[in-house]
This record gives sequence, structure tokens and C-alpha cells, in this order.
Amino acid sequence: MQKLTRPVTREIAISGVRLAVTFDQDGLSVRPVGSSGAPLSLSWPAVLGACTGKSDVASALAALGGTASVTKNAAGSKADSLEGLLARLDRWLKKHRKRYHKGLQPGAGDEELSALEKALGRPLPDELRTWLAWHNGQDEDLIGSFYEAFALMSAEQIAEEYKARQNKGGWDAAWVPLLDDFQGDLVALDTSRPGCPVLEVWRGRKKPDVTAESLQEWLEAFVKDVEAGKYEEDPERGEFHGS
Repeated sequence: MQKLTRPVTREIAISGVRLAVTFDQDGLSVRPVGSSGAPLSLSWPAVLGACTGKSDVASALAALGGTASVTKNAAGSKADSLEGLLARLDRWLKKHRKRYHKGLQPGAGDEELSALEKALGRPLPDELRTWLAWHNGQDEDLIGSFYEAFALMSAEQIAEEYKARQNKGGWDAAWVPLLDDFQGDLVALDTSRPGCPVLEVWRGRKKPDVTAESLQEWLEAFVKDVEAGKYEEDPERGEFHGS
């Protein structure tokens, strides 16, 4: 098997538009030929998901006829997947933050996800679809935060905040909001890079902080700390701070 040791770019034409498609070991990215804007990128797991209609690597490989051993090596156990981590967190919240958990909204449906996709002008990353299908934000009257002082955003809130941030200094159109402290600070996904790294975008700072190379990596660390008792809820403000 020949491995991709460096990016390879090829041109294709779709409906008369020339596109530059770049392949590397992390995935593929597409941009119009001659454009200086950020390309749209998909990780190889996302490509598998798009081809098979499956939300995780294990299921996608199984749909392609991959063996059980290959599936296990590629994706690990279900408990370590994004879906598994969200399920673990949901169980913990239901037991230890009952009031907050009760204020979480049901998962986003196809109509809400399609509306967000239209607002962003690009396909939703699989990670974001999985995240919003878990809980589509939290009740607006709920006093409490999901992480630190950040509240869980709905698909509609993401679309509104994304629109409001366009053409503002220090903001990149490839960033998609995920959590909001409603003070001008966001936790966001960088959809221009393979894996969609997690960013903390702070008001007054020129550059965001990259806190994890993927949403799954970020969530795994958060869930482990939560389960280990390293986070506490402020009884008055409802914020959820790490110790």
C-alpha cells in the first residue's frame, strides 16, 4: 500500500467550476481554483461516514465489509466513541446535576440540522451532527452552564451567532460556535482543519486557544474529569467549574 507522505492536489470540474482537491493523511479539502479563502475539509472518518451514511468509523467500516478486528482497531470500543462519551456524560448529569439535565433540550431533528447547514453554507461535520443530535441546546430559562461559564447552544443559536460574527475582526468563517458564555466568548469548532479542533475564542484576543485536536478528544478529557469529581456546580450561578 502506498502511503500519503505529503499532500497531493488534483483539479476537477463540477458544473463548469474548477475545484482543487487536496488529499493528505488526515483527509481531503476542497476549494475553488485560485481562491484564497479557507478550504472546506473532511477527515477520512467523515468521508467514510458521508459514503456510508454512518455516524461512526466502526459502523462505516462494517458497512464497507471491514472485519470485526479492523473495526475494533480503527474505532476502539463504543464507549470511547463520541456517541459513547455523550451517553456517559448524560448518565452522569442525570444523576449528579438533575436540575441542569432536566433543562436540556431534546436532540435536533433533520429539519433543524438542515437549517443550520444552510446558514453555514456548508455540510455539517459529523461531530457537530452527533453533538446536536444528543441535546439541541438548553432551556433559555435554565440557570446553569454546561462547561465552566459556557452554555450549550442550539442549532438555531449557532446559526444566529455565526451570522453575527461574520466580517468581524479576529473571526474566521470556518469556525462554528458550540458553547457560549453570552459575554462575547465562545467555544467553537475549526472546520477548516482535519478533525475539527476545539477552540476557545475570547473577546479582546487576536488568536483563539486550541484546547483539543478534535471534539471527541475534548469531550473525553472533560467526561473523565467530571466522573473523577474534578468539576463542581456553583449553587447560585449554576456555573460548572473545574477544580
